[in-house]
Formats: sequence, structure tokens, C-alpha cells
Amino acid sequence: MAGRAPPDRPLLTLRELNRALLARQMLLRRERVAVPAAVERLGALQAQFSPSPYVALWSRLQRFKIADLEGALIAKRVVKATLMRGTLHICSARDHALYALAVSEARKRIWGSVEKMLLRYHSAQSPAARVAVERTGGMGDPARVHAAVLSFAATPRSRDELIAFLAERTTLPAELTRHLVWQFVATYGGLVHAPPSGTFAYRRSGALVSTSAWLGDRAQPSLEGAVAHSVRRHLGAFGPASVDDISSWTHIRVPPIRDALATLGARVRTFRGETGTVLYDLARAPRPPADTAAPVRFLPKWDSALLAYVPADRLRILPERYRKAVIIKNGDVAQTVLVDGIVAGTWQLERTPRIATLTVRPFGRLARDEREEVVAEGERLARFIAPDSRSHGVRVGAPA
Repeated sequence: MAGRAPPDRPLLTLRELNRALLARQMLLRRERVAVPAAVERLGALQAQFSPSPYVALWSRLQRFKIADLEGALIAKRVVKATLMRGTLHICSARDHALYALAVSEARKRIWGSVEKMLLRYHSAQSPAARVAVERTGGMGDPARVHAAVLSFAATPRSRDELIAFLAERTTLPAELTRHLVWQFVATYGGLVHAPPSGTFAYRRSGALVSTSAWLGDRAQPSLEGAVAHSVRRHLGAFGPASVDDISSWTHIRVPPIRDALATLGARVRTFRGETGTVLYDLARAPRPPADTAAPVRFLPKWDSALLAYVPADRLRILPERYRKAVIIKNGDVAQTVLVDGIVAGTWQLERTPRIATLTVRPFGRLARDEREEVVAEGERLARFIAPDSRSHGVRVGAPA
């Protein structure tokens, strides 16, 4: 038992944390917000799977259309880039430089050891790679290589073009450069994906272009300012959250996060969770009552609402008994259904030109009204994803 929380750190139950998360994530009601502002409020959108950001916004915004996000990407109001944890996200254009600086600094510090590990592993697989590594020692000075990459990517470049360019610059064979290039890009940044990458139906590897060429030269933020901004965004989107939650999600080191929280001062409040964990939150952020009604919502693959915490703090939305059915060993994260604000099942859409069928696999028995709401919301989602199919239906399977 954690006991009673001190008066200056009120206790928040899991149910209260759940409602706070739903409020921040616009999952209590759909809101009328422009796409760039919505993406900022949501703390950026995971974008490894092209349709995911579109489903995420459809579940959160009034009258959202695929063209709304595609138009924002083409107009450069939002961008797709490698950001938090070295994974693809869509963020607003004005947030990009702040996120990129904050999350890349820690990775730059360990690039040397990462490079050595990758070179050692792949050299063992290929005699040619081993000879090249012995001759050159690796990619060379990362700052020099990075500057050359940014100059080369002043116009959009494909994956193969970047690999060939780096192979030439580093005298490493393409087979080895292929393994290094994306780790290097994730570490040093400065590149964004050019549309059609990020559009709803695009499934291929996207072309990369330098941020300055795509968005124009902008004032470079300070590292401290970038970290503080990233911490504010995290608390605004996912709070209340612990220092470990923020660090786990962003890969920003703990000491700079603590410094940022201290800098925010009275703009941040502290709470305790049921296990005694200290939680931080923006003082003016919404924390609705535990009994606030929550509608059925469908979430896409890798939805950030499920993942923006250390595993113990995901319990506010993802019960432990369902974790292995949602977060699979290979790193995949299933498409989920929220009932009363909690993950209650998974879903898949099968489509043909004739019919689109959304299949829900509940983890437990649904009450009649819950089932009816799942079917109604599922039919709307099927129409959104597959508007050209002539009919749309929902199949609710037996409880898993």
C-alpha cells in the first residue's frame, strides 16, 4: 500500500489518471481543432504505419478527412521525421526543431559505441565488410559526414541514393552502409520525409530532404529550451507523468528533464499515483472526475496513448492482463478498441471493392449497449478507411 499522499502531492487513482489522459488525447469527445494544433496537443503522432496518424486524428477530431492531414504535409505545416526513440513521428513544423534537438542530443553522445557495435556485428557477417572496416575504421568524423549528407539532401533523396552517397563518402561498401545509414540519420537528424511519404496510402520507403531546404532556415533553439518544450508537450499530451515516463518516451536523459521541471516552477504540479510514484503535470491541464463518461474509440497501430509511459504506468489505459495481446514481442502494437476509456479488444479491417468488414475481437464480454456502440463506431471507421467499398459492416467476435 502506498498510504496517504502528502497534502502537496494529492493522490490520483488509476481511473483519474485514465480520464486525464483521455481529456488530453481528445478521446472524451471529438474536438474542432486544426491539424497542426491537434498534432501539437497530442504530443506528435507515431507514423511507422502510414494510416495510423489518420485513424488517430479521425478518432479525435470533428469531421476529419484524409485530405486534412495530407494537405498539412504538402503545405509543410506538419512534417514526418525520425524523432522520439528513433521512430517515425508526425509533428508540427514549428515543433520539429525543438523535438529534434531535444531527443537527438543523448543519441549523439553514444554514437561512437553504437557505430562500433554495428560495425563489429556486420563485419563478422561479411569478409568484404571486415576488410573495409579494418582499412577505414568506420564512417569517419560524424560532423563532417552529417554536413555532407545535409548538402546532398537539399533535394529529396531516396534511401538507395543516400546509401550510395554515404558509401562513397566513407569508403565503406554499400552493404555495410545500408546497416549504418538509418542509425546515423536517426542520431544526427536534420532530415524530414518528403511527401508522398506520410500520405494515407503510401507504403514504400520515403525520400528524405534536409529540414532547412524543406522548411527554410529557422532560428536554432537552445538545448535547454528544446528539452523544456518537449517536457511541456509530454505533460500536456500524456500527463500526469513521471520523470521516467518522459525519459522512456523521448529518450531524453533524466537530469535534463529534472532541470526542465525545475525551470517550469509553478507551472507544474506534483501528484502521486496509487503505487507512490511521483507524477508531474501542467498546473492548468484538465483532470476530469473519475466518473466522467468515455465513449467507444478505435485507436490505430502504435497509438501513443498506449505507449507514452513506462510499462507500470500504462495500466491507466492498458490492463496488464491484455498487454501481451496488444504489445507483441516483435515490437508491433495492435489496433485497439477503448470501452469506458480502457483497452477492451483489438480490431482489423478487411476490404474489397465490394465490402469493407471491420472485425473486433473483444477481450471480455461486452454489455449490449457497449456492443451497439462498438458496432456503430466501427461502421463509421470502416467508411472512413474504405470509402470506395460499396458496403461496410462490423463483426464482433467471441471474447478472447
